Amino acid sequence: GKELLMMVMHDGRSCAHFAAVIGHLEALRMLYEVGGKELLMKVKKDGSSCAHFAVRHGHVEALRMLCEVAGKGLLMMVEDDGSSCAHFAAMNGDLQALHILFEFGGKDHLLLVTQDGLSCAHLALFKGHVEALHTLSEMGGKELMMKVTKDGLSCAHFAAKEGNVDVLRMLHDVGGRALLMMVAHNGMSCAHYAALEGQVEALRVLLEVGGKELLMMVAQDGQSCAHLAAEGGHGEALQILLEVGGKELVMVTRGDGVSCAHLAAHGGHGEALQMLCDAGGKELLMMVKKDGMSCAHLAAAKGHAEALQMLYQVGGEELLMIVTENSVSCAHLAAQGGHVEALRVLCEGGGKELLMMVMHDGRSCAHFAAVIGHLEALRMLYEVGGKELLMKVKKDGSSCAHFAVRHGHVEALRMLCEVAGKGLLMMVEDDGSSCAHFAAMNGDLQALHILFEFGGKDHLLLVTQDGLSCAHLALFKGHVEALHTLSEMGGKELMMKVTKDGLSCAHFAAKEGNVDVLRMLHDVGGRALLMMVAHNGMSCAHYAALEGQVEALRVLLEVGGKELLMMVAQDGQSCAHLAAEGGHGEALQILLEVGGKELVMVTRGDGVSCAHLAAHGGHGEALQMLCDAGGKELLMMVKKDGMSCAHLAAAKGHAEALQMLYQVGGEELLMIVTENSVSCAHLAAQGGHVEALRVLCEGGGKELLM
Repeated sequence: GKELLMMVMHDGRSCAHFAAVIGHLEALRMLYEVGGKELLMKVKKDGSSCAHFAVRHGHVEALRMLCEVAGKGLLMMVEDDGSSCAHFAAMNGDLQALHILFEFGGKDHLLLVTQDGLSCAHLALFKGHVEALHTLSEMGGKELMMKVTKDGLSCAHFAAKEGNVDVLRMLHDVGGRALLMMVAHNGMSCAHYAALEGQVEALRVLLEVGGKELLMMVAQDGQSCAHLAAEGGHGEALQILLEVGGKELVMVTRGDGVSCAHLAAHGGHGEALQMLCDAGGKELLMMVKKDGMSCAHLAAAKGHAEALQMLYQVGGEELLMIVTENSVSCAHLAAQGGHVEALRVLCEGGGKELLMMVMHDGRSCAHFAAVIGHLEALRMLYEVGGKELLMKVKKDGSSCAHFAVRHGHVEALRMLCEVAGKGLLMMVEDDGSSCAHFAAMNGDLQALHILFEFGGKDHLLLVTQDGLSCAHLALFKGHVEALHTLSEMGGKELMMKVTKDGLSCAHFAAKEGNVDVLRMLHDVGGRALLMMVAHNGMSCAHYAALEGQVEALRVLLEVGGKELLMMVAQDGQSCAHLAAEGGHGEALQILLEVGGKELVMVTRGDGVSCAHLAAHGGHGEALQMLCDAGGKELLMMVKKDGMSCAHLAAAKGHAEALQMLYQVGGEELLMIVTENSVSCAHLAAQGGHVEALRVLCEGGGKELLM
């Protein structure tokens, strides 16, 4: 019965939907007889009715039957996006369906639009169904043809864009001049869209029916039809516009100051640019965008040499010498792109004066050519600007040689060295960085060889304000081969360079555990290099111990002997302190084998022993080694504030470490108090360290806790 037929699928489809898909009239009639209009009015979750399904699949007889029994109410149903049956009929160009829909739904149905504002007329036009569009114009009249999308676009906009003159004439017949004069929400008319695509015949029709007023319209951003024609290089379309608007039209600029000439120059559209030059002359070409860029800037940036030549012929040297707010010249942009032919035109027109211009940050044309490693451009710049141009530096001191090295352009670097010599290479940035620094950071062996060839050892020995040498930077970046190369070129003098903190390459190699580099440094600088200490008195052995670099310590012991591993820093810190603090057991073992009790009994200026540091960190293995080496005597040592190693272990709650300390130092150790009478138990209790307190109770008893 009806109950069965009224059932719908999870997506809302009913039996009527399925019958409509195949256009089965008999099935639809039977469903109607049993389920009535109620069944036919059921919709999918997306709002689709059985009428939508019938139209989509071109079943006009099924559509008619549904309209006859369900009426206009069914037709006024739309999908979630607003699509009506008329939309689908229009997309299919189905004239029969459109007639049926108009017969039963009337004009109201045809005027329905989607959420995007699309009418059935729009869709017929998009799909190229001109006959369907004519039919809709007859049924829906001016009101339908005047419908616009959510962006304000009418059928006239789309017809103009496609160059469909028959449709434009039809729209004019239906909607009159008013329809063709409509503008989108951005202010663009149908003439704008015709110009955008270079639709010459469409422009002629629009001129015929809309007159000069239509072709002279500007959009909200100030863009004219001439802008769009010029941007696309549509010469014939531009010619029509110029015949109508002349100089008045070409002098119009967008809100950002862009003229038609800017757009034609940017695209390298010679024909269009010539037309604009003829119409607007030098006055047009001298116009600049809000950022100060002229049409010559845009042509140069894109390397349009012929366009630049044309601009120079009309605008002269005055045009080529225009710079932006940031002092960017045409030559800068041509060099940046490596546009040699464009540069040649600029050299001929603006000469050395143009090429010598620098940006607000000091960058010259040579800097831009060097960034991309453009040899031909650099040679041309040198021929015109000479060494003087190549020696220009940015405000931060960067030369074009710096730029070439940074970006790995070795051939450009060689060329610059050949013509500008050592003087160029000895230039450094404000922080002292030389070309060699950048080559070392990049691990660029070719660049390093070129720099040594032309700059010699003097260049390689340059250091930054922080004292960093190129050798330091090669090491930091892990470029071992570059470091070897530098050691061969710069020798001991380079390898002995230290930072402002007194750190040598050996310090950094030891910290990283790079034993190959340490051996190489020893080969170059001998024992003296490895024995160097930083300004804080720390040796390379200190840095190896700090990071637990076992193999590095072995090498340092091998080449520097006991003396190196026994060194103490200015604050009294030994290598053993650092190994103990980091819990580096294996490193500490090596140190103890060399220095024994003598080493572990060394204290810092604040009285801190190795045992203090191991206990503080809870490093059991290290602490055991120290107990074995220094015994109770070591553990009984206190800091200047009176704290023992047991205090530090208790404060951190290291119960196992406390147990170990108690086993060696006994109750006497646990009973030590500071100058302020602070005991281990106080600190354990303060931190809520129960296990540590338990050890202290067992070792020191009530007396300690009291």
